[in-house]
Amino acid sequence: MGADDTKEMIETMDASPRLPDVTGEEQGSDVFRQLLHQAVRVADLANAQAMRMALDFAKVYEREQGVRHEFQSQLKQMTLMEKQATRYAEDLASMLRSEREPVAAQADDAHGETGDALRGGPRLDAPQRARA
Repeated sequence: MGADDTKEMIETMDASPRLPDVTGEEQGSDVFRQLLHQAVRVADLANAQAMRMALDFAKVYEREQGVRHEFQSQLKQMTLMEKQATRYAEDLASMLRSEREPVAAQADDAHGETGDALRGGPRLDAPQRARA
């Protein structure tokens, strides 16, 4: 609030120490009217301030709801991407496993007896191999 706003909110009343020739009853009612007018003005100013605060709050609330919605959308998108990445990794792992199994079986068939000899194991003939 600036200095100008403060000046608008404070209303002063100058009362001279010597009022014109007015009876006590007239003077009292005039002062009452002035006080009533001042109270109404203060109430109007307070109401205007409350309305500004309510509008500010509504703007902030609307902005916060927009941010909340944006974060929820991003969270949903990231959750979906996580699920897709997990499925992709699982599919890739199963593909690698399925490729390794035939290659391992072919390698065993290709090496046969020679593979055992190369690995330092005993060289077995076909009948001995069947029994082993």
